[in-house]
Order: sequence, then C-alpha cells, then structure tokens
Amino acid sequence: MSDRLPHVLALDPANKLGWAEACDAELLGYGVLKLWPWTVGQQGSHKRLRRWEAWLDLKLRRGLIDLVAYERPLKHKGKFAGQDLAKHLEAVTRLVCSRTSTPYVAVAPTSVKKFSMGHGASSKEDSKAAALRLWGVSTSSEDVADALCVLHWAQNTQDPADLLGALGMDIDDPRVRRPL
Repeated sequence: MSDRLPHVLALDPANKLGWAEACDAELLGYGVLKLWPWTVGQQGSHKRLRRWEAWLDLKLRRGLIDLVAYERPLKHKGKFAGQDLAKHLEAVTRLVCSRTSTPYVAVAPTSVKKFSMGHGASSKEDSKAAALRLWGVSTSSEDVADALCVLHWAQNTQDPADLLGALGMDIDDPRVRRPL
C-alpha cells in the first residue's frame, strides 16, 4: 500500500444516504442526502434512484475520487422496502462507478463495526462515538456516523491500485480519470 491514503468517498446507502469524503487524513466533507421522493409508489422510487445517480455521477466525473466504499446492504429473512431500496442504490452505485472507471468496494456492516469499534455487533450509539473518536465529528445522524466509519475502514484497509489491477487497469491508465 502506498504512503498516501486514498481519496475515498464512503457511503451508507439508505432512505437517508450518509456520505463522507476524505483525502489522506483530512476530512473534506460529510452529510446526508435525503433521497425520499414527494410522490409514492414506483414513480417515486425511480426519481429517488435518478437523483442518486445524478449526484454520484457529478461527484465521480470530477476525477478526484480514488475509491468509492459503501456498506453492503444486509440480507434479512423478511422482505421490506428499505432492503429493496438499498439493493437498488447499490446497483446504481456500481453502474456509475463502472461508467466513470472508479474502483469501488462493498463492506459488510459487521466488518466496519469490528474495525472501527472493536466489536461486530456494535450499536448506533457506538457508531456515533466512533465518528467522534476517529474524525472529531459529533453527529446526531446514524447515517453520517456509519459513513465516517466506512471511510475509516476504507482508508486504512484498501489500496485503489490493487482494485484497479483487479479491473485490468493501471493507475496511469487514461480510463481511470475522466474529468469534466
């Protein structure tokens, strides 16, 4: 792994999508994207996914992000709308990353929790405490706290050059960056 920490965009996909971005050890930004539509039903879901696609595409086309890391949606025995939404958000994320030649990695929530908090079954309050300890961010949002923990995991365990190699690209490949 190189001496420089990668420029990472970390995501916690849900109805309120938490995101965090850092380059090296500097936190550049974080927040929550509210993706729920004003309309309900299938048309509202479509608008939500298009909104997410547009935001992510704009972010990645600037060519600054080395890696997108996101928390993989959990599999539940029962089926509920939030799980379906998370799976659709994951599909759109992978599509946009592929289209912009940006490496991406999904991580299980238990892996993030174990790495950031020491235990795979940590609570949301533990996640908020970890965000404060790791990044100095005091947040009331579980989504932001989870994204900050994913960011910490990604910057300390992932090397974009290795991920590009798995995609059959070199870090100097012109397809890796597509600035506006």
